[in-house]
Amino acid sequence: MIQPPKSEAVQPPTGGGTAPSLVVQRVHDLAALEPWIERWDALAERSAPGRPMCSGSWAAAWLETLPAPGPAFEVGLALRGDRLVGAWPFVTKRAWPLHLEPPSDLHTFTGGPVVDPDEVLATVLDALLAGGLAKKAHRTSVLGLVEDDPMHRALAGMRLKRWVPIVRRARFRGARLGTDTPYDVPWRSLSSKSRQRLKLARRRLGEIGALEHHTDEGEAALASLSTFLDLEASTWKGRDTSAIATDEHTKAFYLAWGRRLAARSWLQLNWSTVGGRPVAGELCALFAGTLFMQKITFAEDVARESPGHVRWAETVAWACERDDVHVIDTIGCDDIRLRWGCTPYEYVHVHLVRRGVLPTLLTRWPLALRARLARWRHGDAPTGGMAPPPAEPAE
Repeated sequence: MIQPPKSEAVQPPTGGGTAPSLVVQRVHDLAALEPWIERWDALAERSAPGRPMCSGSWAAAWLETLPAPGPAFEVGLALRGDRLVGAWPFVTKRAWPLHLEPPSDLHTFTGGPVVDPDEVLATVLDALLAGGLAKKAHRTSVLGLVEDDPMHRALAGMRLKRWVPIVRRARFRGARLGTDTPYDVPWRSLSSKSRQRLKLARRRLGEIGALEHHTDEGEAALASLSTFLDLEASTWKGRDTSAIATDEHTKAFYLAWGRRLAARSWLQLNWSTVGGRPVAGELCALFAGTLFMQKITFAEDVARESPGHVRWAETVAWACERDDVHVIDTIGCDDIRLRWGCTPYEYVHVHLVRRGVLPTLLTRWPLALRARLARWRHGDAPTGGMAPPPAEPAE
């Protein structure tokens, strides 16, 4: 494992004259990074509205809960005078040849830089790669980009000074639903049979007990996070150990994640209750006008009454009434979302390999060979590293 050099606690500039030049600082520990998180978050909201996982708070939660001894990490911060114009976290994936990637796992599957939209993207990325990345690194990546993301389009056609981009499509999809419309628009996307089934599900749940729906936001959502974890652990996910609470590291991440997102008023929990008992919940992040559905769960004993589908319908209705919510991003994709008129999208990964003889022999050619083999095995959708958990059925 690569040991990071000793970090200096660099503080954000608070005033004074602005310098026209672009300066990159490398930060190697969380304590030195903390003063930058708020600015990083603000930059992510402006420059990467479709990538909350690239925000400072999300990355800090991931780094905060690294198991000990964990991989070394560093964050490159690009500054132009007093302004933070770029940020890119790197974690050691492999020690030799050195391979660094953004924080990523099954719960954080999008990772990479955020860059001020007023800046020239190639200039800031070149600076971050040159000043924020170890000189001996052969490879890094930008993971889980949506195909229509400007970062993907830019990287795919960009000529960087010392790096060659290799684009690979991932074998998973997400879906989005625009909510700047009356609720009747997505409701009418359902077939008449599906609408009747949903009305029947509501009625059957109401026969069990009073059916109610509510949304917890910010600190209220953080207070009810343990209820969500308990509900998820009581289902089949608890039995096959895929529930958050069944893994200590995953649970620690979500608690840190919830605390940090609640402090930004991004955390949201949508609930459906029957007789006061939670029967369906959606763990979400409301980020830059988009509601990202991170996890969903529902009680097994009422699964035949489709509480997940009922909860989803309430979420769509809620979002259509809100002026500050323009899109619901389901992250995964399933038939239920498509029936509601969601638009599917594909994820791509962009791998950056350093120019040079050794990186080409040890990294670029093997990566290209694996991509070619993946295309041969899987057609036009090669595997592209880790993938998010499959979309969970809503009924």
